[in-house]
Amino acid sequence: MTGISIVNKNLRQRFCSLIIMCLMGIHAGVAAEQFKIAIYDDFAPFHYVNQEGKPEGALVDLWTQWALLYGHEIEFVIVKPKDVNRLLKRGKISFIAGEPHSVSLDEDREQGDALFPVYYSIYLHKDLIGINKLNQLSPLQIGITTSTLNSELVQSLPERQSIRQFPTRSTLHHAALQRDILAFLEMDLRQTDPLWLKLTRNFPISKRLAVQADYISFSVKKGDFTRQKWLNNQLRAIPKELQKQIESKWFTKGQEGKSLILAVSKDNLPYMTSASDGEAIGLFVDIWKAWSRVTGIPVSFIPFLEEDAVNAIKDERADIHIAIHEEVVEGIGLKPTEHTYSLFYRLFINQESGIHTAQELANRRIGVIKTSPFLPEIRQTIPDVQLVYYTSYIHMIESTIAGEITGFIGPTNLTEYLLFQGHLQQRFRVMESPKYETRLFAVVDPKNEKLAAEIKSGFERLSIRELSTIERRWIPNPKHRYFSEENIKFHLTQSELDWLEAHPKIRLGVMSNWPPYEYFNAKGDFDGITLEFSKLLESKLEAEFEILTYDSWQALLQAMEQKEVDMIFNTSPSRTEPFLSFTQPYWEAPDAMLTKAEGSTYSRLENLSGEKVAVVRNFAVEEYLRHQFPEIELYQVESLKEGIKAVDKEIVVGFIENLEALAFLIRKHQYVGFDLSIPEDMETKQNAIAVRRDWPEFRSIVDKLLSSIPEDDIRQIYKRWKQVRIEQGYSIERVLEVGLQAGGVIVVIFWIILYWNRRLHREISLRREVEEKMKHIATHDDLTGLPNRVLLRDRLEQAVGIHARGKQTLALCFIDLDGFKFVNDTYGHDVGDELLIEVAERIKTTIRKSDTVARFGGDEFVLLLANVGYRREVEQIVSKVLETVKEPYQLSTCESIIGASIGIAMFPEDGRDATELLKVADTLMYKVKASGKNCYRFND
Repeated sequence: MTGISIVNKNLRQRFCSLIIMCLMGIHAGVAAEQFKIAIYDDFAPFHYVNQEGKPEGALVDLWTQWALLYGHEIEFVIVKPKDVNRLLKRGKISFIAGEPHSVSLDEDREQGDALFPVYYSIYLHKDLIGINKLNQLSPLQIGITTSTLNSELVQSLPERQSIRQFPTRSTLHHAALQRDILAFLEMDLRQTDPLWLKLTRNFPISKRLAVQADYISFSVKKGDFTRQKWLNNQLRAIPKELQKQIESKWFTKGQEGKSLILAVSKDNLPYMTSASDGEAIGLFVDIWKAWSRVTGIPVSFIPFLEEDAVNAIKDERADIHIAIHEEVVEGIGLKPTEHTYSLFYRLFINQESGIHTAQELANRRIGVIKTSPFLPEIRQTIPDVQLVYYTSYIHMIESTIAGEITGFIGPTNLTEYLLFQGHLQQRFRVMESPKYETRLFAVVDPKNEKLAAEIKSGFERLSIRELSTIERRWIPNPKHRYFSEENIKFHLTQSELDWLEAHPKIRLGVMSNWPPYEYFNAKGDFDGITLEFSKLLESKLEAEFEILTYDSWQALLQAMEQKEVDMIFNTSPSRTEPFLSFTQPYWEAPDAMLTKAEGSTYSRLENLSGEKVAVVRNFAVEEYLRHQFPEIELYQVESLKEGIKAVDKEIVVGFIENLEALAFLIRKHQYVGFDLSIPEDMETKQNAIAVRRDWPEFRSIVDKLLSSIPEDDIRQIYKRWKQVRIEQGYSIERVLEVGLQAGGVIVVIFWIILYWNRRLHREISLRREVEEKMKHIATHDDLTGLPNRVLLRDRLEQAVGIHARGKQTLALCFIDLDGFKFVNDTYGHDVGDELLIEVAERIKTTIRKSDTVARFGGDEFVLLLANVGYRREVEQIVSKVLETVKEPYQLSTCESIIGASIGIAMFPEDGRDATELLKVADTLMYKVKASGKNCYRFND
């Protein structure tokens, strides 16, 4: 037992303490008493001993302030939990600084009032799949500290649960880091301790399972009610602001010291839930990821049950609940900040009823959730129905199938997902009208006005188009989307109209030679993607765009700075020039790397460490590489041609520039001997329009214009410029003209025609070679050489059409590698790439010539099995894939064994288009992972 004293000897401190005590109504004449306060050495963040051997923690701060306020002398005594009762009885310690309520009850001590709330959870390793409930823990050994062994916390675990004891929390944490245990019982704390942060990377907060709520309180010896009451009274009188400062210091930082914690309600697909690996997924999750990107505020998602999610905000375990129904918000004491989405409810009718319209529902029984906010609206739109009240949508589905009700009213997309899970889509008809709406809001603690303002500001910066793109990934039916085209409208305020009237001409600055974006074509006319977009915008405004050309990006930027130019297209919003302001992104602009064909290949930017790479001076990619990959030596060039020349002369190993621009030049000039690739860790840029910072009205106008352009129009522009035309050098008329001027007409014509034919034949061959290479790059995975998801979708759509006409069956198999992440994280990306290449080669040997194997992304592959006569044929192929994949791999630095989980969708039973088949196969693959991995599953 060791002690560390804090004694008040300063007269000024004593005097101030007496004044405070008098102001608080406490008798100042009580003699100061010395207290020995027991603390543990590893009960962070409440009390522990730091690396310098000094006591630290929230309760150390609280009791120190208590001593200063009341003029007490205190000494912190470091003790072992097992010695506490003995030391209390002998008077060696006065009381315990704080411990969980459940522990003090078990140890037969008197406890004080709650000081801090605390919640206990089972933390699961990130590699554990499919464990979502406490009763699924039985095969695992749960690590706990000895101090909690006999507490009621352990009683909350399943019966006969295997337990492994650890003497201290630090030994428990180290065992978890070493993978000696894959699950442990711990408090849900938002700590900044480096060991804890390292631990939560392998045991993410999104995978924890809630066990029990508790609170921390001080403890005194059994029967010492006088001291218990006296301490409670003194602690209650401590200013609330002081307690808040302590809480802010120790408990209000995010998972990585800065992240916001977002509460996600489970089991609400396609909107939000937790996947089998514990990660939060869904439409709302993706929307908030986009919010995080535009605000620059990192976020972490924690899945909760609905009631727990609300309590998590109140208890400050989370900062934001991402979506709560409008009618619920008023009764929970939280602040609604932003209307983020609306759910639409529709009638789901039993197909066997023969009912097609709402008018036919008179006197029929229709199910509805009793708390639905639109009950009055239902009675108005279908007044003659008999409403039957329920508490769950699953119960209403079951009652409809049983014939107890004709149908029910449910949230369209959530209900469709539930029907899909139960293979019940064919049993129900969805009526498009009537339709009922309920709004969803993000909510925060009412006191957090700053966060509420940040949420609002972030959503104002998200365009409807971007939100629509996210929604399209999760909601396949356009009629059931909230961010539909009807919401994308162009309306200017009166002040914006006045501004346009005062500025009838807008100066658009462009590059003179940056094809296919901005350049002069063979006829001498300005051409390119920028021109098409500018015409689209100009057509909607009563303003004229004056095009001003510049020979270099540096000259264009200087013109913008000097206000000689008002706007620039195709600019990265990550630029930091103070004279620029940016609109929403409108065009995805990936960068690529040009290298010599016979040179080294670089699948990742991180592999370029120490190498020299060319970039165009002051382009956005230069700043990105300097910040993200400072070990790469950058070689500045002024133009694309100069960059290609630097690669050709081997001044640099590669040239990084916009993919479309490089591809255009390669096609146009028929460069050969080069490879074009996109490194896996290359950031995909989103182009925006830069406008003068002193013209905020114009930026707002352009943002509205961009939002008003239909998605189809943008796709058409992309399609036109993806297949660029190749312009030949000189025409034969020009060659003849030169020949006639030189004399010797007949001879010249003969030799020129002969020369021209040979040159033309060579140019055609070279062009075909370049076209084939570019086509392969666009449709194949750079690492494995397999078809990529673009080519897969094309082949799948063709196959669906062919098999539909021939009434044949095809199988789509979605493969995810089991154990690849461990190899990649442990041995590095290079070894991970080796493994992926070998897996691809093995899979190719197991399939027929008529089949397709594609790399879908990461460690995911897809098999397209054409014209399969029966299910047994598919089983034979996928069984062979499983056997082949799990054979040991001899890699450069290790031997590895992995497995595969395969989900199988059959056409036409499981879907009639490419999107639906991919979705079914992907869902089945996750079910395989949840049920044990290394096998396959059909949609039975």
